[in-house]
Amino acid sequence: MDPATPAARLRPVRGPALGAVVMLAVYALVRVVGSGLSLWRVTIIERMLVDSGSVRSLEVEVTDTLLLGAAYVKVAVFALAAVAFLAWLHRVRGNAEVLAPGPHRRARPWVILGWFVPVVNLWFPKQVVEDVWNASKPGAPVPSLPLARRPVLVWIWWNAFVISFWVLDVVAALLWHSDLESLRELARVDVIGSLSWAGTGALAAYVVMKITRDQEARLDALPQFTVNLPIN
Repeated sequence: MDPATPAARLRPVRGPALGAVVMLAVYALVRVVGSGLSLWRVTIIERMLVDSGSVRSLEVEVTDTLLLGAAYVKVAVFALAAVAFLAWLHRVRGNAEVLAPGPHRRARPWVILGWFVPVVNLWFPKQVVEDVWNASKPGAPVPSLPLARRPVLVWIWWNAFVISFWVLDVVAALLWHSDLESLRELARVDVIGSLSWAGTGALAAYVVMKITRDQEARLDALPQFTVNLPIN
């Protein structure tokens, strides 16, 4: 391989990383605010269960409106955060293929498709991020990505994501009924889920920053490989 090839093919990752971290932070903030609104709904429902006359209809309407608005914002920000994260992941995966001497466990199309194909989306994205993490580490290149040691932080982040997305959201869907007791429990689950999502977002942001720093360090170590081509 031409020694100039690695430096020429490594692409900067700070811009996509910044976009991903900002959107993850915004989403975490939205979920924290949403947890506060859900907690407010819990207190209102508990008051209604004790004495329905103690709660004004305006208070119920205001909380319903705020929660509905928060739900729309939550979906929109989640979509933007997902796009930003996947754009960053696609960029760092391309760099990781240059930095790693051996094949990754999942082919390039699975970097995106792995999040959407049922069943395999429970572990393919985690494997993609693990291989990018190991390929990006400073020092000697990892001889075999499939056999490399799995990063603990990625394992923690992925399990937090699975719990937040699959377990808590499914529980919330199963609790959906129109009676006050069910609505109260749904609001409580939403509080837990929102705080869990906020933590998951923080872990994802750290994974983004760690891999980005490692790749930037590798990029900084390659200036001697750049060549000056003659200008015709």
